[in-house]
Amino acid sequence: MISWQTSQKRLGLVLTILSIIGLVASFVLTYDTIEKIKDPGFNPTCNISPIISCGKAITSLQGELFGIPNPIYGIVAFTALMAFSVTILAGAQYKRWLWLTAEFVALVGVIFVHYLFYISMVVLGSICPWCSLVWATTIAIFWYLTTHLVATGALSWQSRSNRIANFWKTYAAPALVIWYLIFIVIIFLRFRDYWLSLL
Repeated sequence: MISWQTSQKRLGLVLTILSIIGLVASFVLTYDTIEKIKDPGFNPTCNISPIISCGKAITSLQGELFGIPNPIYGIVAFTALMAFSVTILAGAQYKRWLWLTAEFVALVGVIFVHYLFYISMVVLGSICPWCSLVWATTIAIFWYLTTHLVATGALSWQSRSNRIANFWKTYAAPALVIWYLIFIVIIFLRFRDYWLSLL
């Protein structure tokens, strides 16, 4: 086990940085969405090409949930994460149930990210730069939070299976790298002709 105080401060710093990145991306997407609603002819700055574009994601049916644009959820989630991460950086002590709640919310976020990635690759046929930044940030948040909870013994299954905890501690970093590489490879293969045309 690593020191809880040391691990918590490091976690607070990392999550604060990640929440800021996610918040900036969400704000930009929200601004572009509002402008697109006001003016259908509005061209977001991230519309670089037919492939690299935020426009399709903003105007698609999957661009909102329950009538609310997805970036709004991002603003709420990353703002809440920032408040949480700043307080743990400052030394706040939370009950285990709150840590597990944060882990569950991060898991839901990761699942939603993979759904949006599928929509982007298969349905829309484009890649949104700001969306991709939110996806990468969300994955990092889930990975880092999980790693912290495993290292500090906060997950309930650790009391029953140290092998799982030891496995995660050993392979967590390579798993994150592979996770990102899979995304990159899929994006390359999906738009291979476009990338090759740039050479």
